[in-house]
Amino acid sequence: MNKIIKEPLVHFFLLGALLYLASMIVGDSDIQTQGIIVSEGKIKHLETLYQKTWQRNPTKAELENLVQEYVLEQAAYYEGINLGLDKNDIVIVRRVRQKLDFIAEESSSRPEATDELLSVYLQDNVDKFRLDSTFTLRQVYFDPKKNVNTLKPKVKRILAELSVQPDQDISKLGDRYLFKPYYQKQQLTEIERLWGQRFALAIKEITVGSWHGPIRSSYGVHLVYIEKKQDGVLPPLSQIRSSVLREWENSLRKQSTKKYYDDLLQRYPAIIHWPSENKI
Repeated sequence: MNKIIKEPLVHFFLLGALLYLASMIVGDSDIQTQGIIVSEGKIKHLETLYQKTWQRNPTKAELENLVQEYVLEQAAYYEGINLGLDKNDIVIVRRVRQKLDFIAEESSSRPEATDELLSVYLQDNVDKFRLDSTFTLRQVYFDPKKNVNTLKPKVKRILAELSVQPDQDISKLGDRYLFKPYYQKQQLTEIERLWGQRFALAIKEITVGSWHGPIRSSYGVHLVYIEKKQDGVLPPLSQIRSSVLREWENSLRKQSTKKYYDDLLQRYPAIIHWPSENKI
């Protein structure tokens, strides 16, 4: 046994094993170091940010503090990465996704925005750019809370009177509220904002030139007379080019993003283990 221990080859293997073990122990706990380079361009960038924030140039001391803060920030970032602090952090995951979204939006080439291309986009998306319908109307409002037991007969009686004499003064009919008796050239979206979607949908269907009701709104019941209705029209491209261009560019960004992520998911296939129904 003593002879074996004294063999140089055995010493060599033992030393190698010790060195390997030491490298494994140190390697697991050793923190990688990385130099921090602060370029002249980065310093100018920090200086510009300071100017935009404080509306003046930084002093020499202030600029030195900005640079030192940047160095500290980078050192903290590298240390955090080495310690694995970026792992399983939803805030970091979402921030990286946000940055990747910007890359995805610009990942495909974009054609020049010619009038021909924009005209085609406009015709394919008429509902996005059609002007709202407008209504000139009169209305009589009835508050259900003030007419708990008389609402239906009261509305029916006044509707009958208005049908016989449609142009009579309506300012004193119905119940007092914030609503005016007369509205001129009101857009449908504004009407919906005032009285709710149910009311707006109803007046789209009634005919011009006669009293209709009862029509319910978010506030109660109305009798409505449409004097004039102007259907929404599609303006020419020359009048809404900037809006069409903005929407067209946005649609291209969405297409580019979808293609980018479709390709990405091909490189990172997902295996999803859905829980069984009794565990959901």
